[in-house]
Amino acid sequence: MNGKNLKDMKHFQLTEIRRHDVGWIFQDFNLIENLAVLANVVQTLRFANMKRPEAVKKATGLMKLLGIEDRMKAHPSHLSGGERQRVAIARALANDPAVLLMDEPTGNLDYRNAENVMEIISGLRDKLGTTCLVVTHSKHIASYTDRSLELRDGRFIGQHGVEMDLNQLEEDRDVFISNDGTLILPPDILPVVQKYGELWKIHVEEDANGVPKIIGMPSSASTKKMARGSIGKCPVCKAPVEREEFHCRACGAELKK
Repeated sequence: MNGKNLKDMKHFQLTEIRRHDVGWIFQDFNLIENLAVLANVVQTLRFANMKRPEAVKKATGLMKLLGIEDRMKAHPSHLSGGERQRVAIARALANDPAVLLMDEPTGNLDYRNAENVMEIISGLRDKLGTTCLVVTHSKHIASYTDRSLELRDGRFIGQHGVEMDLNQLEEDRDVFISNDGTLILPPDILPVVQKYGELWKIHVEEDANGVPKIIGMPSSASTKKMARGSIGKCPVCKAPVEREEFHCRACGAELKK
């Protein structure tokens, strides 16, 4: 972040990064219920060692920017879902973060409020120049982004365009290949690998326009293994299993002969 490798930082340095450079917006708002709206935002600034008069002035400005200045003295329990999320946005932006992290920010909102919140976040992103990273299962929310990344089992698999179809992810997926050659195969390809085994012959070909293609074929050892036949599919994960196997290679389940 900002040219610095977070992996090399000590705990106290990471604390400073979280305090000054990162803003957080949660699905469940996470407001302090016994504090008024204004105090919720001021508290964040006080943790960053900002003096109270300055913190109140800045928090008030954010309230006005988000159109909830008339609710500053109210407590979270007296706010609607949309108003609560606006307070959460103000709190997240209080320290002028370089990155805004959002975990399903509209998950507890109806469609209209979700639309309003995303319009606000998009406008603030463009106005303030803040990088926004949102985790969502909603195609509609994803449509507000410039770039969509597919995450599965804690690893990035690929990148998608804005007009992606969540039911047809393989249609427009750009798969990630790291500089060291590491490749995470998409889930729709894994059954093929499980069927033919882990040994594959891979080579590169070019089409008439000179565009390279990576071609993969199962090795002769894998093909011969498949020729011996199988007893069907694993009853647990449905992966193909061979005649002589007693445990599924994919999930480890015991196979009954």
